[in-house]
Amino acid sequence: EAAKLYAPAVVLVKTAAGLGSGFFINEKGYLITNFHVIAGEKHISVTQFLLEGKVLRRIVHKEVEIVATAPFHDLVVLRLTDFDTEITSVFFEPEEDLSIGETVFAIGNPLGLERTVTEGVLSQTHRNFGGILYLQVDAPVNPGNSGGPLFNARGQVVGIINMGVPTMEGLNFAIPARHAKYILDHIDAFAYDATNPESGFVYPDPPRRPGKFSTEQKEPESAPLP
Repeated sequence: EAAKLYAPAVVLVKTAAGLGSGFFINEKGYLITNFHVIAGEKHISVTQFLLEGKVLRRIVHKEVEIVATAPFHDLVVLRLTDFDTEITSVFFEPEEDLSIGETVFAIGNPLGLERTVTEGVLSQTHRNFGGILYLQVDAPVNPGNSGGPLFNARGQVVGIINMGVPTMEGLNFAIPARHAKYILDHIDAFAYDATNPESGFVYPDPPRRPGKFSTEQKEPESAPLP
């Protein structure tokens, strides 16, 4: 039932280099996908799928703006700049109270097969790769699922599908939803600037020197990171 309810929020994100998935986060046309899905591309299209009776109607939006980027966490926020269709958006899991073994499901477009639903369990909540903690799931995902939502059984987004191990079965990973929520809460810090190749990064403040008569070395202050 949850899959049927939130499937309309899931879209196909396409560039000249390939395709992935994404999902609307509000009715204003804002959506999230993986950064690697659109990296280096200027022309992005978003295909929305609307079920009319038993027919799935495809609506291709070509006016798409890059709003914010977070390459380190492989996330990007996009916005449809011209649309007149109804938009269904998702809800994030508020407390991120995740349990190993709980049921999860993914909706995406593997190999371009739109709105494919796969189910599995949460295998691990803290799998460390390159300093980032990922969710490990055994729900089947394939190329084209990148950027799509990972839901819990209540239909709340707990992660964003990011990668899998092609030679292994049931070994797939998602970015925890808290990183997406952090970016949305601090979207100005991650704002995309086409003239600045380093936009989308948050740099820590430089260490402060101790006071003139201080003998205590203070910890350097830094910008909060997700």
